[in-house]
Amino acid sequence: MDKKCLTEDNELFLFDDEVQPILECLCGKTLELSRMEVLEEEELREMKEQQDHYKRMVAAEVTDISRMENNEAKKLADFEKMKANALEKKKQKNLAHKKVVARQISKNFLAGIRENAFNHLKAVGHYTDNFQVNVLDNDVVPFIYDRTFDYA
Repeated sequence: MDKKCLTEDNELFLFDDEVQPILECLCGKTLELSRMEVLEEEELREMKEQQDHYKRMVAAEVTDISRMENNEAKKLADFEKMKANALEKKKQKNLAHKKVVARQISKNFLAGIRENAFNHLKAVGHYTDNFQVNVLDNDVVPFIYDRTFDYA
């Protein structure tokens, strides 16, 4: 049923025929705007998911980098410790060698020093034979010589 209406100018028009294009345009625009909003929301959701994924990737990379740096620091510390131990071992070996050499040199130096010292002291008269000095030179031998010549 077509409704017929009169305009102000008393012109007759069919309401359904005249209103249908306007309603189609309004409904089309509303549907288009709604569709665009839905697409925009979907795009925002996807962008948020991508950002979250990117943040997770960055966090994982930071964790990996931190782990690798810690491993490198540990390897460097171990290497420095091993190097210090090797240097200390080399220093101890060198010190032990110096001690052995010094001991050998001192033994070689002191080997004849006692005899040399006694011989030197004896030569300068520090050590004298007390038996020879007391018995032979001072007391007994002169007395015996004197007595021997007295009886002769």
